[in-house]
Amino acid sequence: PETVVLKIGMSPLVSSEFITLLTESYKAQNKGHEILLIEENLSVLDDKLRQNTVDLILVPIVKRASRKNSIRLYDEDLFLIDKEKDTGANVSINDIRDKTFVMVPDSCGLSEITRSLLRTTGKKVKEYEGKAFSYQVLADWASHGLGSAILPRSKILPHIAKQQIFKSNKPVKISFEAKWLSKDNKALRKMVRFFKNNIDEITSGMAV
Repeated sequence: PETVVLKIGMSPLVSSEFITLLTESYKAQNKGHEILLIEENLSVLDDKLRQNTVDLILVPIVKRASRKNSIRLYDEDLFLIDKEKDTGANVSINDIRDKTFVMVPDSCGLSEITRSLLRTTGKKVKEYEGKAFSYQVLADWASHGLGSAILPRSKILPHIAKQQIFKSNKPVKISFEAKWLSKDNKALRKMVRFFKNNIDEITSGMAV
């Protein structure tokens, strides 16, 4: 029988562990199916979805969740990286609102999520003028005092000191969703059904 290939576009912010659990679980349940992963930034992923060059995309929810043709995937805690880190494991968003933040370019969604979070404190966001082009560089810059940074746990290497961010005594999280345009594709319908039936089990296997 012919191999069925599903093309999935993904944001670089999506957890590698989630992707591994997802693809292994799907292929175990669907023999003869392969998944081709394509990592791109948000605008490119949206274009590829419209052009039908990917079947669905896995992306962070930057402003609000999509109303249709989408499914919520998982949430991940956000952490502060800062050279002047206190000894505490946690930090309130109100206690870091006056800091200067280093950012990556706007293309992946992290910078807009960071700005939106900081704006909830009622203060203007202060940004370092330079841009880091990877999450590892962002964390390194923050660790060495160029500014502070906010990242999900899965994008922070183990040796980097971090504090979990809280707002109103609740952990601040970033959320992810799968989006598609049409389920005319039989293999895509099967994948969407798989998401709905298995997402809780997949995310329960994640360390984050």
